[in-house]
Amino acid sequence: MIYIQNLFNKIHKLKFSNNSEKIRFLIYGTINTLTTNIILQFFLLISSVPTATFISQGSNLLIGFFLYGKRVFKIKVLSKNKLLLYFFLAIVSWQINAFLILFLSSKIELSNNLSAILILPILAVWSYLMQKIFIFNEN
Repeated sequence: MIYIQNLFNKIHKLKFSNNSEKIRFLIYGTINTLTTNIILQFFLLISSVPTATFISQGSNLLIGFFLYGKRVFKIKVLSKNKLLLYFFLAIVSWQINAFLILFLSSKIELSNNLSAILILPILAVWSYLMQKIFIFNEN
């Protein structure tokens, strides 16, 4: 319970953090999202949802780690530990992405492609919070 309360305290403090960081996240996140979503949309047309989201997350991993680490959070040295944490985030995000696409397409009867677009804001907020708090934090 203490851990959850600590997490909420960290999230609450984010609203007072550097706004330019959030703007950089939106700019570089848009670049990364457009690139990986083009890849996702293409592979959704020719492969299964898990395969398409896996390939998309792989490209996100390669592009995102460097963009977010160096450009958004201004980390001078990107360590192997940060890469491992980012890799773990990519795996979890892939699972969330695939689950939500399948959920929306089956329960609300949306296409896989439209479902993938609709969940982008959820994934963006999730990604920012996890990167800020756990991966590229100053501590």
